[in-house]
Amino acid sequence: MSHLLDLGLIISLDRTNYVQDVISSIAISKFLYSIDSLLASNPTFWTAHRSLWADNGDRLSKIYAGTGALNTSATRTGKKTFAGLLSDATKSVGRAYINNFQDKGKQNAIDMLLVRYLVVDCQC
Repeated sequence: MSHLLDLGLIISLDRTNYVQDVISSIAISKFLYSIDSLLASNPTFWTAHRSLWADNGDRLSKIYAGTGALNTSATRTGKKTFAGLLSDATKSVGRAYINNFQDKGKQNAIDMLLVRYLVVDCQC
């Protein structure tokens, strides 16, 4: 059951980052308008904001899933493109390979940190 949860976390990580970008944009926009800041209409500010969230998602995803985040192009530009879909497909294939052939050591380390291993006293 815990492996199904882990898979769910990998899949939802990318969507969560995109949703957090949207929520953050709304909250910052409301705040900037409430204080009459010029940043509210500054495209450079919003580009930097989207880039920050995309970079954050990529780094978290590389730690957890071994590849960059899916939907990064949508987070950076605000729209999905064909190039972005190809990038997501490539990352998905990379994740499948990593999960099936290279992930055993990482999973063992996570299990050890989460104390999923049973330590038995040995009178050897």
